[in-house]
Amino acid sequence: MFGLTVEKLFLVILLATLVFGPHRLPEAARALAQFLRRTRGAIEAGRDRVIAETGLRQEDWRELDPRRYDPRRIVREALTAPDVPPVTAAADPATPTPITWRIEGTSAHPRRVQVRQTQPSSEGDG
Repeated sequence: MFGLTVEKLFLVILLATLVFGPHRLPEAARALAQFLRRTRGAIEAGRDRVIAETGLRQEDWRELDPRRYDPRRIVREALTAPDVPPVTAAADPATPTPITWRIEGTSAHPRRVQVRQTQPSSEGDG
């Protein structure tokens, strides 16, 4: 608890006894315990209020942690991603629609998205 060893805890109790005196020490200990209970209750109430207002639980907040987004990793993944070969338009309507790639997102979080190109109409306008 708080990195206290038995020796340090004994020293804290001894100093508290000297500062408060043996007669007021139980009263000071009760006040400290009551303060800690109220503080813990306020923290839990605040946590519950955040969950109620945002709809996000603690596990959801971990997914939104900005420390997960390392710019070096993002750039490395973008540079080492395999190149996409150019796609040629298909002449036969029975062949599948060609797929191209488009980069979306921000420069900090780019992502590749497949885009299906529409075939140009071979019929005239009129």
